[in-house]
Amino acid sequence: MSNRRILGFSYLAASVILFIILRQLLLWIVGTAGLTNMAAGPFTMTDIVALLSTAGFAVGMWKYPKAYGFLTEVVEETSKVVWPTRQETRDSTIVVIVFVFVIAAILGSFDLVWAKVTNVILSSSLN
Repeated sequence: MSNRRILGFSYLAASVILFIILRQLLLWIVGTAGLTNMAAGPFTMTDIVALLSTAGFAVGMWKYPKAYGFLTEVVEETSKVVWPTRQETRDSTIVVIVFVFVIAAILGSFDLVWAKVTNVILSSSLN
């Protein structure tokens, strides 16, 4: 898949997320202000405003040279990443899980020892 196509899909995904967030924000504002959300066919005014705002933002970002250049570089660098195989991922996950249990046991034993030492010190100082 070409970098331009990946970048296009990324813009599309970001636009959908932005639309959902902006629509919910506008619905909240309209509800809080006590305004009526007029319907224009199957869409409400908040849907139309969110869609137009998102489309304007997406086109603006696509045409903005700095943003486009930065995101193109991100896609190029990401394509250079060597992703681990399924076996390497499984082995690394097992190592991490075992390490977490070992560290938890060590910290738990320290906690138990210091709790007993603290109880001995406090009980002797109270008598």
